[in-house]
Amino acid sequence: PQPGPDENGCTLAPVCCEGAQAGGECTTDMSCTNGRCIVDSCTCDSCPDPTPPACEGGVLFPQPGPDENGCTLAPVCCEGAQAGGECTTDMSCTNGFCVVDSCTCE
Repeated sequence: PQPGPDENGCTLAPVCCEGAQAGGECTTDMSCTNGRCIVDSCTCDSCPDPTPPACEGGVLFPQPGPDENGCTLAPVCCEGAQAGGECTTDMSCTNGFCVVDSCTCE
């Protein structure tokens, strides 16, 4: 919503924040004249929060980087990980963006 009425006391139309996700954050650009402010634009973080998989008895292995949209990827569960054991990851890459597809441990 806009922070207040215009100079005539009329309610201003809300500004649409494109790309808003649940739990995401939006920032607004405002301009003010004679003590009255309006929202000029709105920019939102369009990345959803990554949900880690259930991983009982395993270790969550983080992804090496963001996806092609710059969003953080959910970790991968390495099942059967033991203290001091070794895990091997299988990765795939497209256009310079890599993801861990699977993880096996000894």
